[in-house]
Amino acid sequence: MLVTVTTNPTFAASKPRLLFEKPYAMTHRPDAWQNYDVSPDGQHFLMVKAEQELAATQINVVLNWFEELSAASLQQRGNASRKRTDDGQL
Repeated sequence: MLVTVTTNPTFAASKPRLLFEKPYAMTHRPDAWQNYDVSPDGQHFLMVKAEQELAATQINVVLNWFEELSAASLQQRGNASRKRTDDGQL
């Protein structure tokens, strides 16, 4: 938003107006809140324009994923045990 400010003879601010159209990228890091910069002469802004979001064309649904994870973990442990008995080392 943009307001015009005058200080003489007293402080006054105009009605807010739109300065930039969306979408501009926003940061989600709490330590980096500033998503723009101003040129040294104060005449220009530098802002990162957000990428246009595309609609998903495919959704992968994995059923029983915890069981698959458990089975893969057991298989990996079995392979490690077999290797240890074959050459005596992991």
